[in-house]
Amino acid sequence: LFVYPLNEHTVVVGFEAVICRRIVTVQIKDKGKMDESYYDYCSMASGRFPEGNGRILLDEDLERIIFVANLGMVPAQESVSVLISTSSELPTLSSGAVRVLLPPVCVPRVTNCPVENSLSSISPLRLRETGLTSSSKKLCLATLLETEAVNAIEYELTFHLEIRAPYLLAGVESPTHEIRADADPSAPSAKSIVITLANKHTYDRPVEILIHPSEPHFPHILMEEGDMTPSEYEQFLRGKSDFIRGTKKDPSPEKKDAMLVILKSLMPTSLFNIIGFGSTFKTLFPCSQSYNEESVAIACDSIKRLRADMGGTNILSPLNWIFRQPVCRGYPRLLFLLTDGAVSNTGKVIELIRHHSSFTRCYSFGIGQNACRRLVQGVASVSKGSAEFLSEGERLQPK
Repeated sequence: LFVYPLNEHTVVVGFEAVICRRIVTVQIKDKGKMDESYYDYCSMASGRFPEGNGRILLDEDLERIIFVANLGMVPAQESVSVLISTSSELPTLSSGAVRVLLPPVCVPRVTNCPVENSLSSISPLRLRETGLTSSSKKLCLATLLETEAVNAIEYELTFHLEIRAPYLLAGVESPTHEIRADADPSAPSAKSIVITLANKHTYDRPVEILIHPSEPHFPHILMEEGDMTPSEYEQFLRGKSDFIRGTKKDPSPEKKDAMLVILKSLMPTSLFNIIGFGSTFKTLFPCSQSYNEESVAIACDSIKRLRADMGGTNILSPLNWIFRQPVCRGYPRLLFLLTDGAVSNTGKVIELIRHHSSFTRCYSFGIGQNACRRLVQGVASVSKGSAEFLSEGERLQPK
């Protein structure tokens, strides 16, 4: 595995590794369309990777601070070339200087201790809390992130920083190293400069560069050149707005049909409620109502008038509201979840359902091709319910 820690303001935009003339690249894939062959990291009680050639799916807490790529088997005495491209938001100091700090994993500190012993500083208590043993702690991402990046032997570091700014540069300095600044002699102004290290890297400190703009704390705007003419872009936006307007007006017939089928399939002695959610959520009744002719008529009318006008997809808030409601004696809680999209915190939703699975069973329905399979199958699996998927034009009743 290739493991690269990230901060909250950094994203990986490109990756390539070369091993024995074999090239490994990454593919961006919508998490909602990933199938069950991915191992869900958050569902592993021990936090360890499964054996074999399985694929790993990080939860939302880890995916923002780490990049992991499976490089496969690396033969002995073989070298691996890795090219990783990232995009980051650089911090601005109070003086107005822009700070560039090379990640510690790129300039590890050289220690005389073997690399294998670098994990031994983690306390046994911390290992017990994470459910890890001494033999398995090296395979836990959360544990690796808590350790310092070190190297057993000296390495060769070539540092080359090209700065291109939308403003004139007043100066460049480094509080950690002696640097050499070279400007392009053909450049019309001092907006571009190349920084290298003047002396050999000493392996005991990170590489830090401070860029001083001529106008500190003054905002600048960079306009990206598009690949469409103004008229083409206007037509593109008009098409998008028409599509969004059309989808917001009325949910798909399959969704309304599925809700009506579920409602009319409930036992006559049931208590029920309906919750619509988006950026916010709205309940049909203040609390669960008895299943009778009047309440069912109100619910059916509400479903027929349902409109997709509640913004994004925040499912945690309605779920937390549901779990705060008391469970009535003799009425086991059954949760029917219908969704036609994905959420940004699938792992947290699954864990919330798992936490309340002792008194809640979830039956989930994914409608359309954009339904998140991981969410639909995950919430059903952890609560011992079942999951169903409906394609466009397919009705729930025959199922």
